[in-house]
Amino acid sequence: MAVALPPPPPDWPAQADLDYERVRVLGSGAFGEVWLARRRPENNKTTDEYVAIKGVSINNNNEG
Repeated sequence: MAVALPPPPPDWPAQADLDYERVRVLGSGAFGEVWLARRRPENNKTTDEYVAIKGVSINNNNEG
């Protein structure tokens, strides 16, 4: 049974979803999230290539 993934961050690049399949969130913090992702087989000659993709949230707050 497949587990439903949380939605990607709002600033997640569309190209990332074309090239990679999101697996799970590795961590999150004040500046965004890091996802474990697997390169889609049609974009990869080898299988099981995993990468970490960082989604950085940029806010327009006037801090510091």
